[in-house]
Amino acid sequence: MLWLARNRVALAVIAICVPGLVGVLFGFEMLSRDANAVDVREIAVGDSVTAAGYSWKLTESIEFVGEGRAVNDIPVGTSLVAAIVTVTPVDNSSVDDTCDVSLVGGAGSPAGDELSWRTVSDVSVYDYARRPESASYCSLDGEPFSYEAVFLAPTGVYETATVDLVFGSSDTVYRFDLKH
Repeated sequence: MLWLARNRVALAVIAICVPGLVGVLFGFEMLSRDANAVDVREIAVGDSVTAAGYSWKLTESIEFVGEGRAVNDIPVGTSLVAAIVTVTPVDNSSVDDTCDVSLVGGAGSPAGDELSWRTVSDVSVYDYARRPESASYCSLDGEPFSYEAVFLAPTGVYETATVDLVFGSSDTVYRFDLKH
């Protein structure tokens, strides 16, 4: 009983702090799950979606497997993945916005272990040339265009990858299947 009397202040602090700490740890986790909730809209191959006043359709995608400098300028174990999205205005309202595009591997996996890759800004490093009629950036100015996004990713990602499209600060992700 003497030990309990000597340590009552420390025990009271523990009794108050431990539930508070547990609440903070799990509370922030629960709040971040709700804050990071995004609306993912999956678009099958050949389908189009209307968003931001435009029609978006993935018209072509291809993988160039890296074979090293002796054959091509793409490093061994990686591939260039190119995706061409045709963008057409659907109405006269011009939405001046930009879009963010990424290649996502493992999308929709139950473990949630998705990996993503950003577009390559200088594709000439890999001896790749975009089509002359394609844009290398996504800028919405009221005109139709073809957007050619090129990614450097591990070889084999192309088989199950998707191209994710997000507008400005929107919480909607438009997920285009590459091959399914």
